[in-house]
Amino acid sequence: MADKSAWLIAMGEGVDPVAQIAAAELRKYGVQVKGQHWPLKEKQAWLASADEAAQANAGLIILVTTPELYGAADIKKSLSFFRLYLQTKLGRHIEGFVHLVGQVDTAASQTFPSGQHVLGDWWIPGAEKWVAKAVARLHAPSKSSLPIVFRAYAQERLGVWLEVRPNIGQAIQGCFLGVTGEGAKITFHAVGESSRLPDRTINEFESKGIKFEFAGAEFEAWGLQNNLNPNDSYFVRLEGEPTAIAVGAMPGGEITEVDLVRLA
Repeated sequence: MADKSAWLIAMGEGVDPVAQIAAAELRKYGVQVKGQHWPLKEKQAWLASADEAAQANAGLIILVTTPELYGAADIKKSLSFFRLYLQTKLGRHIEGFVHLVGQVDTAASQTFPSGQHVLGDWWIPGAEKWVAKAVARLHAPSKSSLPIVFRAYAQERLGVWLEVRPNIGQAIQGCFLGVTGEGAKITFHAVGESSRLPDRTINEFESKGIKFEFAGAEFEAWGLQNNLNPNDSYFVRLEGEPTAIAVGAMPGGEITEVDLVRLA
């Protein structure tokens, strides 16, 4: 496969000059820079964008946008799905740098509410020198800071799926996933080998439509009582795109510990 590239996303009006400077700085270090203008009005823009970034063997994301856009929930959600799907396609964790163009309120730029966020480890460098650090992160292996296995799949025929697994590296009994967000719901679930959608499944003692409140949001969850060995995961097919997920084991059919991961 070709050397890793830096995938540069220009998002919004008036950001092109900063994007061009960022690309030029990276090229001084011999980095291949490829990228796109993010199609703001396109539904599920993350899907085609991640496909293109995967074809370019992206190893680092450079996002150039405005504070207003980066602070918007719909943008964060789309970028979260972009990152998850890209990482799933390439089979590795991918770092992100965010350049905010315009008047930046440092506190407002870090608009991540309580709980883990898919984009929570993306770095906003501000005025300090960032290029050497970006190049180092492009070439160095890294791993997710999230407490769960979390992957996204998208196929025209099969739809959008999430793969999750709490208690990484341990055998667990049962797993559930809850979603919150307007129009987001689960339509199918399965257990299978990690890192690939299962061809078939035997669902044991399934639960559907479990409703609960957590971290100030209403969730609706599905779950299975299958025993998951360390190489298994829980898969759900989505309708709509959640703003957050809640996931955990459910021994004996009871929800105990819950991990919250936000996408918006």
